[in-house]
Amino acid sequence: INVQHLSYKYPSGKDDVIKNLNLSIKDGTITVLLGLNGCGKTTFIKLLAGLLKADSGEILYADKKVSGLSMKERSKIFAYVPQKTYSADDYFVKDYLTYGFINSLRFYQTPSNQQLAKVQDIAEKLSITHLLSKKMGQISGGERQIVSIASCLLQDTPIILLDEPTSALDLKKQNIV
Repeated sequence: INVQHLSYKYPSGKDDVIKNLNLSIKDGTITVLLGLNGCGKTTFIKLLAGLLKADSGEILYADKKVSGLSMKERSKIFAYVPQKTYSADDYFVKDYLTYGFINSLRFYQTPSNQQLAKVQDIAEKLSITHLLSKKMGQISGGERQIVSIASCLLQDTPIILLDEPTSALDLKKQNIV
């Protein structure tokens, strides 16, 4: 990822949250953003994910402008887990996890048996198999967070953007992640 002269100001804001940011992130690395509350970490992650549009500058992935990619194309590059996850409460966790495959399925196509096996595999790796038959509205905030991380991993992208991914997790789940 190459970030070139990136700036962003919220429409209602007076000052830039991000101003003339330049950054290069190499393949195969883990990059951590540290800073005070409200300094723009979440805004930057949302800009990377394409959820916000920069006022100026560019974000490049493999020398392609991220801003020129469709949402589906971006979803094949970036998986994103927000600080707080939102979902309809009446979805079963197993079904929610299959949304991780949305970028590889055609309209109205259901996940394959191989993909469903991946759901089971990631649920086992993250110790959440006991949640698969529960509805999202029946699980705790920390459980929702680990389910969101599992769905993100199932998306199978080269880049995973995590915004405070372990803040709602107990110590055991933090260690697993």
